Amino acid sequence: MALAPAQTSSPIADAANPSSDRDYRVPVGEALRLWSDLKLHGKDGRFLYFPDENHWILSPGNARIWYETVFAFLAEHVLGQGWIRPALL
Repeated sequence: MALAPAQTSSPIADAANPSSDRDYRVPVGEALRLWSDLKLHGKDGRFLYFPDENHWILSPGNARIWYETVFAFLAEHVLGQGWIRPALL
């Protein structure tokens, strides 16, 4: 049985996963579990860890890293460009 288009293009298939110790909505253990499960199933993913942030990445330096990583990830997986590591990482 072929996968439905929604399943093949699901964002969970490949994911950029930010996390923080202060994020009470998504504990860091859950974020690590998602990232390791993606890796276990051969999926591409990025894990960003911001121990001093909450659910939202608010400090200017961390927000810049987060956006640059997400845009690079989308460029790779949506536009088919090669992965370009953000300069701040």
